[in-house]
Amino acid sequence: MQAILLVLSVIGIALSIIGWFVERAFTLPWLLRYLAPNCQIGLAALDTMRANPQCRIERTAPAFDAIVAHWPRFPDSPTVKAIGRTVAFIEFGSQVTNEIGLTLLDEQLKRIEGHDWTFSQATEALTAPTKRRFHFVGTTVFFLGIGLTLVSAIIQFFTTP
Repeated sequence: MQAILLVLSVIGIALSIIGWFVERAFTLPWLLRYLAPNCQIGLAALDTMRANPQCRIERTAPAFDAIVAHWPRFPDSPTVKAIGRTVAFIEFGSQVTNEIGLTLLDEQLKRIEGHDWTFSQATEALTAPTKRRFHFVGTTVFFLGIGLTLVSAIIQFFTTP
């Protein structure tokens, strides 16, 4: 009985540690690469585009599919060859923001009108669903581990003479 309770405690502690890491996957790039490779590829491509205004994401790049999957109003025609960067602009409204734009490029690498997006919107679209899922799974596994360790400790306390 003692050995079983010890194993349950160790499993509970291990689950808590795993849950903690999963919940914080976005702060640990090495873990994000394994748990959400498409999200990590898309974020890396956006970071490259942010640093280099001449860079674009070609249709054959893995990041293209990761970003396009979340693109609002993605056109069926004309054929999109790449995702490019547009000039930075300032948005006025409730707040003033400096945004870098993303645009779709056709076969001649000309901008497709009416389908622009911003870096912040693209980053949010890529990360939000994954962050919610990681938060839910990580928190659940963490508290499951804590609960298992606590139950094991209570049983140990009441069964030991």
